[in-house]
Amino acid sequence: MKKYLIGALVLGLANTAVATEGHSQEGGFFGLKAGTMRVDVTDNGLGIDLDDSTNIGFYTGYVGQSGLGFELEYTQPTSKTDTGVPSVKYELRTLALYGTFRSDGNIYLKGKAGYLREDVKFSGPGGSASDKESGMSLGGGVGFMLGSSRLELEYTIIESDVNYLSIGFIF
Repeated sequence: MKKYLIGALVLGLANTAVATEGHSQEGGFFGLKAGTMRVDVTDNGLGIDLDDSTNIGFYTGYVGQSGLGFELEYTQPTSKTDTGVPSVKYELRTLALYGTFRSDGNIYLKGKAGYLREDVKFSGPGGSASDKESGMSLGGGVGFMLGSSRLELEYTIIESDVNYLSIGFIF
């Protein structure tokens, strides 16, 4: 429910944006990001306690004159991560398409809501197993204009027990 309320707020803010001149970030962009997938999964006495994963990725998209836009984001882990079970590791990859809003200015706010696909792969001495989930994802952050580049700090809700705290650099 919390994700839907945040999404409604983001869309409500986006609808109030009326641009009278060009937005300072208008146009297409490409950027790189890195951060921590904060995983809060513990499984009822099986010994599974997933460590947080360090993920890197890219994002690309477009910002319109009103600040509304879209972005495609992909992240993957920098290495396999511990599960709490000896010799068993996991990897968490994400692919998402978001509708976005960025306020104007040298320091700006960013909101995003969209559809995300999450792929999790577990591997160990006995083989490997994978799982895929899809659903709504929401996020928000703050950005800083650095000449023609931008630096963005974001918090994204991947699912109820996984969040991504990241820093991105747009070229």
